[in-house]
Amino acid sequence: MKIAAARVVPVRLPLRAPLDTAHERIEVRRGALLVLAAEGGCVGLGEATPIGGFGLESAGEARAQLAALAAAVVGRDARELDVLLDAAEAAAPAAPVARAALDGALHDLAAQAAGVSLAAFLASRGLREAWAEQEAAGQEPVARARVPVSALLAATTPIHVGREAARARARGFSCVKLKLGAAGGLERDVARVSAAREALGPGVGLRLDVNGAWSAPEAEAALARLAPLDVELVEQPVAAGEVEALAWLRARSPIALAADESAASAAGLERVLALRAADVVVLKPSALGGLRAARRLAARARAAGCDVVVTSLLDGAVARAGALALAASLPGPLRACGLATGGLLAADLAPRERLERGRLAVPARLGLGVALDERRLARLRDDEDAASRRGRPPRPPRLASSQALVPAPARARAAAVPPGRRAARAARPTSDAGPASARAARARPESAAAAGPWWLGARAAATPEAPALRFAGRTLSFAELAALAERAARGLRAAGAARGARVALLLENGPLFVALAHAAQRAGVVLVPLGPRLTAPELAFQLAEARVDLLVHGGGGLARRARAAAREAHARRVPPAKEAVRCVSAEALERRIARSAGAARAGDRGAPLLDAIDPSAPAAIVFTSGTTGRPKGAVLSWASFRASAAGSAAHVGSRPGDRWLACMPLHHVGGLAILWRSVLDGSAVVLHERFDAEAAARALDEEAITLASFVPTMLRRVLDARAARPAPPALRAVLVGGAAAPFALLARARRLGLPVLPTYGLTEAASQVATLPRGAPLREDGGGLRPLPGNALRILAEDGTPRAPGRPGEIAVRGPTLMQGYDGRPDETARVLAGGWLRTGDVGVLDASGALRVLDRRSDLVVSGGENVYPAEVEAALLAHPDVDDAGVAGLPHADLGRCVTAWVVLRRGARPDAPALERFLRARLAGYKTPRSIRFVEALPRGAGGKLDRRALARMRASTDERPGGRARGEAARRLQASREPRRRAPPEPPARRTWSAGGLRVRARAGEPQLPRQGCVGARPRGRARA
Repeated sequence: MKIAAARVVPVRLPLRAPLDTAHERIEVRRGALLVLAAEGGCVGLGEATPIGGFGLESAGEARAQLAALAAAVVGRDARELDVLLDAAEAAAPAAPVARAALDGALHDLAAQAAGVSLAAFLASRGLREAWAEQEAAGQEPVARARVPVSALLAATTPIHVGREAARARARGFSCVKLKLGAAGGLERDVARVSAAREALGPGVGLRLDVNGAWSAPEAEAALARLAPLDVELVEQPVAAGEVEALAWLRARSPIALAADESAASAAGLERVLALRAADVVVLKPSALGGLRAARRLAARARAAGCDVVVTSLLDGAVARAGALALAASLPGPLRACGLATGGLLAADLAPRERLERGRLAVPARLGLGVALDERRLARLRDDEDAASRRGRPPRPPRLASSQALVPAPARARAAAVPPGRRAARAARPTSDAGPASARAARARPESAAAAGPWWLGARAAATPEAPALRFAGRTLSFAELAALAERAARGLRAAGAARGARVALLLENGPLFVALAHAAQRAGVVLVPLGPRLTAPELAFQLAEARVDLLVHGGGGLARRARAAAREAHARRVPPAKEAVRCVSAEALERRIARSAGAARAGDRGAPLLDAIDPSAPAAIVFTSGTTGRPKGAVLSWASFRASAAGSAAHVGSRPGDRWLACMPLHHVGGLAILWRSVLDGSAVVLHERFDAEAAARALDEEAITLASFVPTMLRRVLDARAARPAPPALRAVLVGGAAAPFALLARARRLGLPVLPTYGLTEAASQVATLPRGAPLREDGGGLRPLPGNALRILAEDGTPRAPGRPGEIAVRGPTLMQGYDGRPDETARVLAGGWLRTGDVGVLDASGALRVLDRRSDLVVSGGENVYPAEVEAALLAHPDVDDAGVAGLPHADLGRCVTAWVVLRRGARPDAPALERFLRARLAGYKTPRSIRFVEALPRGAGGKLDRRALARMRASTDERPGGRARGEAARRLQASREPRRRAPPEPPARRTWSAGGLRVRARAGEPQLPRQGCVGARPRGRARA
């Protein structure tokens, strides 16, 4: 059956009354009707009426993509279903509603060609592969004649909900559904549910659809409140990407849970099934790309033991008829489906389906069973859309793949390619059509395991005017930040950073760092953040270790160290690198950005950026250190950061409109995590260039901060700066991590009203691992930490076997936040990631309820002022001095920093102690915070029989160091050193560059009205005692 012609008619379907959902208020459905005319007078119908708030393409985009797809099938045989649908999926991967319309029209024609109804066609032919076990049992698939459906209650007040529920019961419905989370809060929703249950009485099922409006803690509380009301099912209680949170909820929920938006793709469904996150899977064919995709997901869900419910997307009659045929074709028991929504429309594409006692009759006519009524279609034509485009030529849509639907030889070759390779082709990113591709930004959000749009672009499309970043008194909206990041991504391309390149940032906190971090995802490069306080040798090691291609650095001292480190890194590379690390200053990058922006205005977009983001791709290499003391680069994927953000949101309860105070350096994993949480949650980052206690204390009051992150040293100084001022009422949570926080400090903060939440995390797990839940009381022993949803904890004995609750051992973590491994260190990776569990090296205890108490940070680690100092690295630097025979380093208690780095040194025979000279030697090789505050000279170090240094015994030596027998000269030297360091000398800072908004600084030469980047600060060594965390 050849397709002779195709036309796309814009349509407008008004609702009888507005419908409030957690996504948006719906008053009218706009989209398009696809009409495929085939030989013999057959007509196939398909419908594309998306809902933008659900993360789907807009009505205009759906119409444009549908027109391109429809034109390409003219002349083809409608019975080539798989070939045509494979090509459509590859051509328009980000337009599921447009693909669903084409899928429906082709199925309509194919069923007519087979001489059967669409339901019978799906049951007898379309599902043979999916239901092979049914055929193996000798059963012939037969479509149902009627499908049980649920009634949708659209009322918003409890009294009207009760009336609608009573009418639904009188009409014979066995199940009703009520949408929650739109407005009014939990109390209003509970009142509405109570009214519905009272009106329905026993025997009628009550479902609730939340559309992801709750955070995990809010959902847990809501489910507990709703359990006594005999609720059958709750659909999508948390956001679509928070599958781990959904799994966490399911383990605690007294009510069955359903995955709706979380299962909106094959990858999303697999993730739901792998985590056992839902009892039921809700399938909307219009949002999934059509009937073929929906039936495949249905078969997979049933095979995994999940029930399936087919629902509409508040579609018109054509799309509802296709969904009804799919539901009728499913074998086995069938729950009531959400297909009785035609009554909500004031006008429709066809007469409403026949409904009797809560069941819809399935059409027995050939194909879809919906007749085309041209007069009805003329009344529904969307003339407003045509008027809005009057005077402008239509812009042809761009298909997102070279695998278009024509010519026929290409389709034949596509059919011969294995499905896995076709899927891989479809996932390949392509060039964009604008500064922040609307197509990518509005693409359907996928789970963390499936390709999705650029995070910042999607956020800018959803909330363009919402504040994204506040720095030095100025605010950027998400749209402005996306525009900056887009130009920064093209600047990176112009600087030679191809897809997959490793781009290091040696910058202070500021908008340039933020823009480049988001640009890394847009350009498909791997971010390598470096500490601005590191010395040139330390930077050189990390540049060589990460095999960095491009280094973006600030001015002044940062520029000098960057160039020196790049030269040394080139010499260190093994195997030798053909090219040295390319260095580009902020000023030079500005010029490249300006040139690329000018070229874009002239029509030359340059090398393509990414529209689809592969979540498994490396996002960043963040350096940490191991027991050897040499830094290791932890490779974190985009999926790791997304899972971490989702888990953190579940614990902290972050939501759009929040304002997160970020004082910690962005090159730390904790700083990066705040950036990703912001763009995924829709919250604003209030960024400080460096930590200043007075500024942070003021910001809590003046900036309406709702969330903040501190290390214990920072928290102590903020409390000192605030004196007895109580916490502002807007502040909901303060994460305290990076080191063990004393109970007295946390209790002091709580007394002042600061909602502090101690947290445990590490770089290898993308920041947070476990946190004290909101509202939980502080425990004096530091326990009560709960793992992030999706993460699991174990306590291991030395031989790797799990320990029983209450027994201490090594903390092991498993979950989606874990790193992919240490870059270039497969042996180290295999050692710490055994069996999918990350062995942290930290010591802790799990109680019977699964709550964690961290007994000690890594046994050798010194956490000083929030900075991690590994003794082995400092010892290696000491041993490089010709006068040092042996050295040991440990942390001693310090009232302000928590721990201070202290060195015990054994000199070579004949050498004289010269602490100042040794300190100068170390400062040339180590960052200031790694340089010991105290150097103590001893005769010998405590070592075990195997030669291993006993650091606990080393720390106990401090009382007798200077007064041992025969140690007079060395004791005097040590005392002189101590006297010279109290008060602590302040190293002169490097000459600062202009670094604030008002200073002008790095400005992108943009068109009028576009935001400009400020110059970043270039501050070198800081006064000792100022915390950086």
